[in-house]
Amino acid sequence: SDIDTAVKRNFGGFFGEFNPASTFLSEVKSIHQGPNETSVMSIELLKSALNYSSKEKTDSRYLLIITKNNAALNILQMEKLLEKKVEILFGSSFPGDQEYTSICNNINRIKIFMETGKQVVLVNLESLYESLYDCLNQSYSWMGGNRYVDLGLGTHRVKCKVHPDFRLIVVAEDKDVLNRFPIPLINRLEKHYLGMETILPPEFSQLVSRLKQWMKVFCKVDIPAYRESRYKQKSERDVFIGYHEDAIPAMILDMEKEGMTLEEYEEGCIARLIQCATPDGIMRLPNSELDDKFEELFTQYFVDQNHDSLASYLTSLDHQKTNLVEITTHSKLLTSAAVNEMTPRLQHAVSISLEFLQQFSSEEDFRKALNKFVEKVGKSPQKCNLICQLDAGEPTSRNLLESARYIIRGIINEVNTLRVPPVFDIIIILHIPFGSGDYIGYPVTPWRSVHIDELRCQHGLQPMMIKRMRGRSVTNIIKTEANDDIGIVPLSQLVESVVPKAVSMIKGGAPERSVERIDRFLGLLRKNEIFQKITHQKVVRLLEIKDQQSENVMEK
Repeated sequence: SDIDTAVKRNFGGFFGEFNPASTFLSEVKSIHQGPNETSVMSIELLKSALNYSSKEKTDSRYLLIITKNNAALNILQMEKLLEKKVEILFGSSFPGDQEYTSICNNINRIKIFMETGKQVVLVNLESLYESLYDCLNQSYSWMGGNRYVDLGLGTHRVKCKVHPDFRLIVVAEDKDVLNRFPIPLINRLEKHYLGMETILPPEFSQLVSRLKQWMKVFCKVDIPAYRESRYKQKSERDVFIGYHEDAIPAMILDMEKEGMTLEEYEEGCIARLIQCATPDGIMRLPNSELDDKFEELFTQYFVDQNHDSLASYLTSLDHQKTNLVEITTHSKLLTSAAVNEMTPRLQHAVSISLEFLQQFSSEEDFRKALNKFVEKVGKSPQKCNLICQLDAGEPTSRNLLESARYIIRGIINEVNTLRVPPVFDIIIILHIPFGSGDYIGYPVTPWRSVHIDELRCQHGLQPMMIKRMRGRSVTNIIKTEANDDIGIVPLSQLVESVVPKAVSMIKGGAPERSVERIDRFLGLLRKNEIFQKITHQKVVRLLEIKDQQSENVMEK
């Protein structure tokens, strides 16, 4: 058991199918586990490492917690593992915070914690590790019975006193450790893998497996053999936006209450998974093994939950408490004009502020905007909403989102210490490429997540109309609407929305001519029924020609 403990304190946790401790011990042929010996639980060893005290007789190396999807930070904030308070230093991903002065500020904060004996968690701070080389390696100098270590900034080095209770905990994504961390840095730290599944009670393991299998069945549709070359199966991340392997364990831990049955946990997880599903994923269910559940899931998604538009969703929120929401969408992000158009549609009087995360150059600028919003909340008679938008298709967006989440959570914690905390909503809207891209969703409390495919109001489009579209081509739907005007699709509004872009594609001519074309066309489309009918028929004819060309290409 001593060897088992020693190995696991070096390579703790589990990495998918690979268990480092078991693999090592199985290779040491001279060691045989007796029938009465039990393996030391990795989670217990991790608790022991995290809650190390200077009162213990033996020294311990500093920790490297390897994680996925930033789960480790959420777990540490849940206070399930830590017995004492830790200080968290979360590296900012705003462009202005990558400069030398920011590195100096963070080093100075670590120096203060080092001298006062605080336990420090470092997240997203790869730029500091070179300066902390001697500290992470525990290369101490002893003077007057006290430990000292060198902190370096370029060629400048300074001695710093190390309190006996000081501990460093480095939290990093597994991919970053594999691809970016130097081998000597990895070797000098005590390594543990920590994910939501690591701390999940064993009795939920079968439920996790059952829900993962349900998701596979949900996504897999029956494709005839002759069409398999044209269509591919959707993955879980294509249908459930932001899904990741730790999502289901995180939901179970988030819902954990005394007296809940496994069936209640399962229903709650399915409801949360459906919140972030795409509408086309729901509409494909009749062609899957869950066809008998289609009506139930259709009603849950399109009627019980609010995926019609942003206005519909905001109206459904509890206006008596603060809400933190993460909304994914495939539609264009909102403009100030779109927000002004949406506000009157809300059932409650709300003041909406709109910001773009990528417009802030530093964490300090973002904090100022948040504090300004909180001040506005205190003075406004209406409930206030702050909408922060981010294009999640950019490579840097993932770290920027993590920084924004952490900063907002810190502001919320400060506000909640007030005698009468103000009530407001903060909504982060993320434009996601089709599929999930690099986005990692399903955040834990206090956040909630939802997918709204189109943010803007859909001109009265109702769930039953959506059901009537199933199994029909775009051309067939448009043709039916052009001939019978039964209200499946607002065809005139659809044509009107694409006119400016269509006119901009006409090359040549003065800009004034283009403006005149748009004004004349829209004027006739809105007022002249005969012109409107002719335009609809022309759109149908163009779609039919496009379909015919596609079929000819496939035949060749």
